[in-house]
Amino acid sequence: MRTALLLSVLALLGGCADSDKPAADTSEDATSVGTTDSGPAPELGTPDIDVPAAAMNFEAVAVGQRLHRTIDIRNRGDGALTLAGAQIVNATPQFEAGLPADPVIPAGGETRVDVYFTPTEAGEVVDTLSIASDDPDQPTVAVELFGLGVASDTPE
Repeated sequence: MRTALLLSVLALLGGCADSDKPAADTSEDATSVGTTDSGPAPELGTPDIDVPAAAMNFEAVAVGQRLHRTIDIRNRGDGALTLAGAQIVNATPQFEAGLPADPVIPAGGETRVDVYFTPTEAGEVVDTLSIASDDPDQPTVAVELFGLGVASDTPE
């Protein structure tokens, strides 16, 4: 009986107690058991954009000067958020905006959009920044932009 038990244990461990019988292959290749190697698993869930600033005021800026500000964008969802665009709605040339180099915000992450104001003449300038994303319930977010161009104190 001890011999039969020993032979069974040896067979399970991959050894061969009887030279006429090959040991049973009980090993499993982890990469071939119901999986495919196609890179990282896709992130599941739904993105949820959050832009805390409803408006951005550049206040007084000298004509010809350029002022830079940023708008925070957060992803409150449990899936990756992809920014699709940042556009000045009325194409007012005094305002410029640009997306970050990586437009994908992971779940719980955040990024910033750069916004610039360069007045070309004295006076108030108003427009809207529209930020587009793949958020299913809020595909665009609007941020009002206000700037005031003032004459410089130095003669030209």
